[in-house]
Order: sequence, then C-alpha cells, then structure tokens
Amino acid sequence: MLRWKTFTSVKAIKNSQLPVRSEVRPRQAAEMIGCSVGYVYALMADGQLKSRSLTRRNKERGIRFVSVASIEAFLKGGV
Repeated sequence: MLRWKTFTSVKAIKNSQLPVRSEVRPRQAAEMIGCSVGYVYALMADGQLKSRSLTRRNKERGIRFVSVASIEAFLKGGV
C-alpha cells in the first residue's frame, strides 16, 4: 500500500520521486502558499484557487479539496 507524503512547498513536490497529489486540503494549501487557512478560503471564494467539495448525498458539509495546479498558478502569478 502506498502512503501519501504531505509536502510543505511546491519545490518539494516537483523534486519528489513519490506519487504526487493533484489536490490538497485547505490547511496544506495554506502551508504551500504561506498564509492562513482563512485566506485560502477567501481565495477560493474569489475564484483564484480552484476547489471542489466531496459530500455525502443530501448533506451540506463535506471535505474541501484545492487543486495543486491552481496553487502553482497563483504562486507563479505573484502573491
């Protein structure tokens, strides 16, 4: 069974030989960007970070995922 390693920076992801996640949780996204989790949610609300929610049927709460590609694009565009 493969275990996913949590990375703290985009450089660590690019230099890794392990399988890379295409999506991360907001807390991990905040670590990659270097900001607070609340700011990540604000960026998602503004549409600057692409995200999706994994929910059960007929439920409001769920697990939020942020695209690593959108994080890289945000960092490349200048914070």
